[in-house]
Amino acid sequence: MEKKVIALIRTSTIQQEIDSQREEVLSLILADGYSMDEIEVVGEKGASAIKMDEAYLKNINRVYDLIAQEPIKAVYAWAIDRIGRDVELLQSFRKKLVNSGVDLVIRTPSLRLLNPDGSANGAVGLAFSLFAEMAQQEMEQKKARFMRAKKRNSEAGKANGGAKNIPFGYSKDANGYFIINEEEANVVRLIFELHNSGKYSLNKLALELNERGYSHRGKKFTNFFLRMFIKSTVVVGYSDVYKPKTGWKVKRIYPQIISKEIWDKAQTVLLANQVGTYKGTKHYYLGAKLLKCGSCNSNFSTDGNQYRCKKNHHKVALQQQGLEWCDNNSTIITAVFDGMLWSLTKEKHLNFLLKEKDVTEGRNRKQIEVNLQKIAAYRVALEKADERRAKVIDDYYSDRITEAERERYLAKFIKDKADAENAIANLENENLTLQRQLDSLAELSYNAILKLAASLQTLTDEKEMYELVHQYIKMVTLNRTTIDGKGCSILTFYFYDGTSETLYYFSKNRKQAIYKRGKMDKRLRYAFTDSEGNSYIPYDTDRLERDKDGKITEPEISSIRITDEAANKIMTEELLRQREERNK
Repeated sequence: MEKKVIALIRTSTIQQEIDSQREEVLSLILADGYSMDEIEVVGEKGASAIKMDEAYLKNINRVYDLIAQEPIKAVYAWAIDRIGRDVELLQSFRKKLVNSGVDLVIRTPSLRLLNPDGSANGAVGLAFSLFAEMAQQEMEQKKARFMRAKKRNSEAGKANGGAKNIPFGYSKDANGYFIINEEEANVVRLIFELHNSGKYSLNKLALELNERGYSHRGKKFTNFFLRMFIKSTVVVGYSDVYKPKTGWKVKRIYPQIISKEIWDKAQTVLLANQVGTYKGTKHYYLGAKLLKCGSCNSNFSTDGNQYRCKKNHHKVALQQQGLEWCDNNSTIITAVFDGMLWSLTKEKHLNFLLKEKDVTEGRNRKQIEVNLQKIAAYRVALEKADERRAKVIDDYYSDRITEAERERYLAKFIKDKADAENAIANLENENLTLQRQLDSLAELSYNAILKLAASLQTLTDEKEMYELVHQYIKMVTLNRTTIDGKGCSILTFYFYDGTSETLYYFSKNRKQAIYKRGKMDKRLRYAFTDSEGNSYIPYDTDRLERDKDGKITEPEISSIRITDEAANKIMTEELLRQREERNK
């Protein structure tokens, strides 16, 4: 039997509440003369009261799908808040049902969307608006109470949330208070003891702990974990938490594991190691020699803060000397652009290893052969040019050509020779890059590739990152345009494999700075369409910040598009694990 009506049940974590709603709504439907076989129930899955937006949207989309599939006569709900709490969502839902000729029946307060003649009941729209306003206020109050409770718990030394929010070295008692986990605390004391001895770098310390059989809750110690752990004040009894978006500040209290004196010494040792590491270090900016001006084709340079066209940066000096200058004053933040390069490189590298190994090997070898053929042809051309040059000189001294003709011919030969030598140099450099790619493919197993994928997420060695970026990205051009009245930079990335990628950078004009053109998902908050109908969606990239010494710091993990399905699943699990570890 076809479904004729929908019972919309509010998402809840309380099973008793779900059962009560279901009973009430089903009774209302049966009273209107429908049978159980004609009823489709939507929305019984649980969710927290504060994080219900996605659950509401999922329920609404399911209702829309059913209306499109079957001749639904009505949707029944116990109350307005069982549909949603957002006024736009409610009004959009009402319009959809009216346009589809589907009635909406609400038990409390007693409302029907359609009048007996099929026209829309205007009172429903007003009721939706009033309810949404009250629901928003209620939700804000709930959030405020929730945050106050979290703050009280933190200041009293109680844990908020599950096990992932309990720092290493601690457990919680039956009442939720932090207590010292002596087994883990002994490892904590050993970490500070070995570190403060000055005999161990963070890498060596991690290796030493792992070799001794220690771990932090089953996970091996790493350079990154130890650096963050040693810098944390948790082990001396407190941590300051500040969330800029909400302005929420709190001092979390913990039982003290080590003394403040030991902790202070650890910071001194940590800083000394960093200074020793960074002293005299050359910094590798990933966009160096890659980013070119779309107006004059000159390279962009960086002062560490932003990239800018060289011929624009030195515009005044060039004008004074009567030399060519550029009016393209576009800039892009170094951390943002290097982050784009790194994100695209990771995608290219991992997909290259996972999916295109054999194809790329064959393509690279073929391209190397083609390049060698071109080089050979250029060398022959150079030999012939030398022969022609010798003949021109002989003709001049034999009075067969004038001095002016000789100079004209020689100038052309010099230019042709320079062009051929530059072409040879470029082809040889390209072959070196292609050969490095071939070398990196040698004897890579699937598991080794996945391990590499995980390691790329936390890589901060700027030289390694620079070399990998320049292995895949041949050139990037920057041009300016206007989209929806907002100025934006168009960055086109050209890869050695012949493909390209275009990103749109809006700087401070939009909350989500980086976009790419593609098919718009209506649920994306920041997706937009320009006046010509082109769709733009947010693009997730790293932002490679540097510390006061110019060293790249650990970036937040961006998403990576991996074409291999099995690898994508494993990668997703790995990224989630790393995020959880970061949030501890």
